[in-house]
Amino acid sequence: MRKIGKIKWFGGHNNKTGSQNDFGFIACEGKPNDIFVHLRQINCSATALIEETIVTFEVITNFRDGKEEAKNLRLLIDETDTEIITFCATNKDPNLWIPVFSKYFANFSINAMIFIGNNSNYNQQMEESTMLIEEYFEFLADDDIRVKGTRVGIESILYEYIYQQRSPEEILKHFYTLTLDQVYATILYYLNNKAVLDKYIEDWLEWSHEQRKSQELNPHPASARLQKIKEERNKKNGTQVSHG
Repeated sequence: MRKIGKIKWFGGHNNKTGSQNDFGFIACEGKPNDIFVHLRQINCSATALIEETIVTFEVITNFRDGKEEAKNLRLLIDETDTEIITFCATNKDPNLWIPVFSKYFANFSINAMIFIGNNSNYNQQMEESTMLIEEYFEFLADDDIRVKGTRVGIESILYEYIYQQRSPEEILKHFYTLTLDQVYATILYYLNNKAVLDKYIEDWLEWSHEQRKSQELNPHPASARLQKIKEERNKKNGTQVSHG
């Protein structure tokens, strides 16, 4: 089973040998000691392994000294293991779920849904992660969910994502009060609650349509005056052109 950890240090100049180190150490939650990793066990550029970089790896035991070592190390963004991707994508920490989010979304296929339906541990994990993700939002009413600390409703973000097919980075450009992890959190919340939120969006679109229709039938007096001025101006310009 693959593990997740953070690089403590890797490489660097060795004053004793006068050369560059070809090893380093990883901090891993649940492990009392840092885990040794050698250059030959990494599957990325050594220059990418700076302090605090999140990586995934397998743990083996060195038969010589009985100590644990890392094997087949990858950057988190390069991970392909379904369980690791799912765990990270449903975690509250943006440092874990942002790197794997696109892969997590891609895995939301028929095969992935079959896996989810047959995996009780996964279902429990999804429930727990949904509770964590909900901390990003304010639930003002059944039909009014907003990104915490802003006036932006989740329907505005999800409309861009679902109907305009924009990426999280593209969506962020339209909402200057949001952060990228808030956009990701909204999309992940949608994916974890798709049936409920599809109805939420459908109701919002229907309400928006009714509002526009009502405004067209009963325009605000100021809007009516502006429309009348515009029509008179167009009529006047048209008359001037015809006499020209």
